[in-house]
Amino acid sequence: MKKLFIWLSTIIMVGLTSLAFAAPVDINTADAATLAKEIHGVGLKKANAIISYREQNGPFANVDDLKKVKGISQKIIDTNRANLTLSNTSTSKPSTSSAVSTLNKPGVTPAIMPATPTPAKP
Repeated sequence: MKKLFIWLSTIIMVGLTSLAFAAPVDINTADAATLAKEIHGVGLKKANAIISYREQNGPFANVDDLKKVKGISQKIIDTNRANLTLSNTSTSKPSTSSAVSTLNKPGVTPAIMPATPTPAKP
């Protein structure tokens, strides 16, 4: 019984040690090999699914957005949360309303239109 306890303790410690040494991974920039290596419970198939989702929908705004990827469970996210990082989460584009309000200011000419019309040549 004592040997069994020692054996189980060793297995648990090795498992916990491997979790503690996972490197931080940026889910918005990492390639499939890095995602598969650094995220416990994610292999190449799920890593490729993460990249496909990211390419189709833009960068993840937060770590919990990984749930939107087929095959990524809340358990995987919770297990790896401390090592998951984000960058490039800003997908802001100039708003149309500010562009329109700029065009409505006196003296502002849109770049796509000539400042003065050119007469047609005969």
